[in-house]
Amino acid sequence: MAIIDGLGLGDTSKYKSFGEQIIYSNRDIINGFKEKFNIEAFPRMISHFAYRPFLRAIWEASFSEKPEEIDEVSHEVSSEQDFYIEKHLEDFLIANWEKTPLSIKYELIEEDGELKSQQYKTEIGYIDLLVKDRSNNTYVVIELKKGQTSDDTIGQLSRYMGWVKKNLAQDKEVKGIVIAGSSDIKLKYALS
Repeated sequence: MAIIDGLGLGDTSKYKSFGEQIIYSNRDIINGFKEKFNIEAFPRMISHFAYRPFLRAIWEASFSEKPEEIDEVSHEVSSEQDFYIEKHLEDFLIANWEKTPLSIKYELIEEDGELKSQQYKTEIGYIDLLVKDRSNNTYVVIELKKGQTSDDTIGQLSRYMGWVKKNLAQDKEVKGIVIAGSSDIKLKYALS
């Protein structure tokens, strides 16, 4: 109930019994994320999100008797909500791949019916997204800039591109894409 009330995902006063609270609250949370935040998410993903410390502070504040506590939390969290959206962009892109402009040129990698593109495992770490160019079947490494510096992002992208070139692409070209909420001059020069 606190999650629904605290995030404005529905009207908990409409639940008439404890059974309705259990059944309808789950539905309202899932639908609320879809409608309010435009996020199609599985219950487990929503649960991980809802219990992150910064978000938990919002819905727990709905129990507080001190209104100033709620004001403090809501001002503090707005930039962190943006961070959440950026952090879970990866899940959003995968869930909605065919609706994104990326899908026109690139396709997700599947092996034996299992999606391999997301968090592609290498011995040097996990690639956020590994996809293939539809026109020539070359690999494309996609890294999401999640609160790290431009230098770190480009270093990471280059490292993964090198690994893909050596281990998967053989003689074919490997491309890289950075998806970021904002860019700076360092990122632009590094990409050039």
